[in-house]
Amino acid sequence: MIRALRIGRHVMFAGFGAALAWWLTPASFISQVSAELIGFFGFLMAAVLPAMMLTATSIRGIGISSARVNVLYDALREQMLFLSGLFFIAFLAALIVIGFKPFSSCPDLGSCKTIVIFSVHGVTLTTQIINSVLVALVFLLISQFTNVLRGILGLLDLNAQAARNEAEREEEEDIEQMQRDLSSITNPDGYGKNIDLPH
Repeated sequence: MIRALRIGRHVMFAGFGAALAWWLTPASFISQVSAELIGFFGFLMAAVLPAMMLTATSIRGIGISSARVNVLYDALREQMLFLSGLFFIAFLAALIVIGFKPFSSCPDLGSCKTIVIFSVHGVTLTTQIINSVLVALVFLLISQFTNVLRGILGLLDLNAQAARNEAEREEEEDIEQMQRDLSSITNPDGYGKNIDLPH
């Protein structure tokens, strides 16, 4: 239920962005801000990739049960799918900017109205539709930033716990080794024997 509400919230936020773009963005929106959009999507993809690598190498089996490893694997797999989805959305949005930029340029003189990219059998694709889809994707990515930060902090906690488990295991091994060394020490012959001193 909570997850469905979160998904609905993200979809509503993306829909709000699409509505804003439908009414407010000019036909030449993509061509005007293409450099900024490509930079934003490129930055996001560059940030997601290290997080994906960190997720893939986060499981440490030292000091935890096999059941706990399975739980961690399921959680990390879900996070990997989430990050992969973000990367795909950012990549798709970048392709939209690159692919439709040549069709969104307005003439230097005169007003710039909605540009029809193509129309086939009554199906029309205009810059107004493309702008709405693109801004919806941008809003969707922005709405996921908190989840990305939460996931990275979770990985930090996971790695810290694994480091603590490993340190505790090494300390226990050192204590056991010290106890074995102490138990192997034998007293010399006659140690503790009473000696009669001459009067």
